[in-house]
Amino acid sequence: MRGVRKIHTQATAFLEKSFAVFYEKTKKQHGLEEPAINRS
Repeated sequence: MRGVRKIHTQATAFLEKSFAVFYEKTKKQHGLEEPAINRS
């Protein structure tokens, strides 16, 4: 059971990294460099 936690940690870190990259791409595509609230 000891190796499961290590794998889980790596998977979590990988998911977080993937989400961060995806989020940055989406932000650039839509031009959301700043929150929409501050636009008005």
